[in-house]
Amino acid sequence: MFLVLSVEVLGGMVAGGAVLTFLSGPLIGMQSDRLVSRFGRRRPVMVVSTLCLCSGVMGGMILLGNISGAAVGLFLSTLGVLGIYGVVICILIPCIAITVFSTDEPPTKDNHEPIKHDFRWVFITRFLMQQGLSTTVGFLEYWLGDMVNLPHCWNPAKGVSLLLIPLLCTAALSSVLCGLLSDKIGRRKPLVLAASICMGACSAVLAGLRGQWAFYAATGVATLFGLSFGGYQAVDFALLMDVLPGQEDKSRDIAVWQQALVLPQALAVPIGGVILDVFERVNCQVGLGYIILFAVTAVYFILSGVFVTRIRRAK
Repeated sequence: MFLVLSVEVLGGMVAGGAVLTFLSGPLIGMQSDRLVSRFGRRRPVMVVSTLCLCSGVMGGMILLGNISGAAVGLFLSTLGVLGIYGVVICILIPCIAITVFSTDEPPTKDNHEPIKHDFRWVFITRFLMQQGLSTTVGFLEYWLGDMVNLPHCWNPAKGVSLLLIPLLCTAALSSVLCGLLSDKIGRRKPLVLAASICMGACSAVLAGLRGQWAFYAATGVATLFGLSFGGYQAVDFALLMDVLPGQEDKSRDIAVWQQALVLPQALAVPIGGVILDVFERVNCQVGLGYIILFAVTAVYFILSGVFVTRIRRAK
């Protein structure tokens, strides 16, 4: 019961915090594309955003979103995971409608259609990768608490922190190296595909880990995952810059692409909560819920690499 309630609360909290980010990105990007000033189109927006960040406004809004999301999750906990997921969908639908109908877009010309096609696939691949990442991070603490015997009487929160250290360090290193390698060989898709398959393999390995030595094995998996994740991050962003649809609307297009990072924050945990809840009830002794959850996560990662092959203008 505690696990189910915690997942429900987490789902509501993450969804609430993502709503403001989902709305602000495309709208601010669109205004930046059309801003006329002697200081340019980007500088005033960057200055104002930086001042807001320094004054704590942005942090306050994120905190407000998290608190309101947690409150919603607690209030609606009796609805169950599916009920809260339905509420999240009802919130996302008007958000998407506002973004779509408030953004003016000229008719697509024939010679731009391949570019639009490529941009869609870049968005989809990034969405799938972020869906896998949000699912893994969102449930890692629960997995450590339920399936792993942590050493030295560590609690799951400390275990997650220690796993993130090698992940972030190797990700920082590989992002630089893979970025340089991609520019040198002039190819993006093979590196993205390899990184995606490697992240998928890491998720599949997590599905089978449990017991006394699982944490040490997970540390090695986190290190390998970080190498893959950093490479994906660097090369995927270069891929985005290669296929941006319009020169005059770069800020808006990047803001739209940014939603591929925001949407999974609202979707991954509720979907994962349903999977975990359903299959743990079938067989919690072997951790069937976690096995299915990380298997689904592996599919997210692998598909994010496979679909890169659909991008026409990238090598």
